[in-house]
Amino acid sequence: MNIENILGYGFIGLAFLLAFLAFKLLTKEQKMQPPRGSMIISIFVFMFFSLVLAGGGTFLEYKGNQYKIRLEALADILDEKIKQEADNSGSQVIKSLVNQLEEQLNQARADGLID
Repeated sequence: MNIENILGYGFIGLAFLLAFLAFKLLTKEQKMQPPRGSMIISIFVFMFFSLVLAGGGTFLEYKGNQYKIRLEALADILDEKIKQEADNSGSQVIKSLVNQLEEQLNQARADGLID
């Protein structure tokens, strides 16, 4: 098991490693004669923490994807509206602002914020 690759998945990878460690500890503790109840409870609390961490990581990943989808939709709408206004206006100021906004949208695309 390559720990570096697993940790590359962020919170979810860390949560997996913590849950795996809790499983190993629980298995080892249950083999003892007699198993220590306080240790088993502590291991279950540790396992619960790792599951909460996995849930939090999954939630953050989901919210990040939702944010990116909304940002892409907004960028598309703004792009069309800005181009329409620039075409309808003869003002150099508006055309300059349109060019600046298009550069910022292109930079956001280059940074991976929007597709």
